[in-house]
Amino acid sequence: MELQDILALLHPAIAIIVVFPLIGIVVNRALLTRQRRLEVAGGQKSKIPPLVGSEHVAIGSWLSGSVVGVALLGMAYPIFSKMLSNDTLTKEPFRVFFAIAIFLLTIASFTLLFRAKVKLWRGIFATLTGMGLIILGCQPEIYRLDNQWFVSHYYYGITAAYLGNGESQSLNAGEVAIAEKNQIHGAVNDNSEDAVFVSIYSAPQIGYEKASP
Repeated sequence: MELQDILALLHPAIAIIVVFPLIGIVVNRALLTRQRRLEVAGGQKSKIPPLVGSEHVAIGSWLSGSVVGVALLGMAYPIFSKMLSNDTLTKEPFRVFFAIAIFLLTIASFTLLFRAKVKLWRGIFATLTGMGLIILGCQPEIYRLDNQWFVSHYYYGITAAYLGNGESQSLNAGEVAIAEKNQIHGAVNDNSEDAVFVSIYSAPQIGYEKASP
């Protein structure tokens, strides 16, 4: 097996080894979170630990990141391998450097998206990341199967990369966040100090359960 064959297998290999297991874990945590909330709302003492909600959010972030990463990797191989074989650098040098710049800017935007805390900046970096994916996907080296998009691996992959993992908001001590009707909320303490999270819910007999230390 040559180096080119190994590079071609990276995209499907990472998808199978990383993305697919993460999908199963996220779905499992989502079902457990829903089951626990239904049990607590019904006045029962749930055996499911309260941490499943925060685990669902954390692993969901890993899943969304890995899907976008796999999408970028899946487009990088055909674009640059075909550019090299077709000597595109000599024929269209601007487009080669443009594709490299878009790749770097998309990776930078996606990295900053996970680091940003302000909602406005998260929206900006998410938009820039999405624009980068679309621009890269429009390169002629990508086999999109436009006339049969409903069976296109490219379109399904881009759609999966565009699916978000919900919204998050950073809170300081004493601040209040209000969830709209039918929204699900939770809290993750990303500080080294202990925190107390108070949730007020208007439904009767919602119940509570003390988290294990």
